[in-house]
Amino acid sequence: MTKEKFYQNKETVYEIFTELFNRLKEHPVLGPKLLATKLIMEIIISDSDARFILDAFHKLPQLFLGKSDDAPKPDVTIIMSSNTTHRFWLGQVNLPWAILKKDVIVKGCVEKIFKVLPILSPAFAIYRDIISAYDT
Repeated sequence: MTKEKFYQNKETVYEIFTELFNRLKEHPVLGPKLLATKLIMEIIISDSDARFILDAFHKLPQLFLGKSDDAPKPDVTIIMSSNTTHRFWLGQVNLPWAILKKDVIVKGCVEKIFKVLPILSPAFAIYRDIISAYDT
């Protein structure tokens, strides 16, 4: 039996992650911490044709949706399925284990991902709040 994807299309992915990014960058604690990472991270959701780049390197953090010629080159790219992405943002994925099992593919410096992980963990509650508006 095939498990239904959480994100039904890339538009839903973009809505959810644009809202998440906006809340993170405006958060009084998480926003500055995210910017301090100086990380440019691309996330590709392999089974939804969605991709986005989070640019926390420049003074004003930006989110680039889809393929964009204006987007900066990422330091690291993370590739995972929609269900793994959803479970990650719920706080249900052990990232090192998921990388070992190849549920998550990382291209670039894996250490940079592990440095940003403690900053992202508090965002799980924000993600849960955002997805509560979506019928699953």
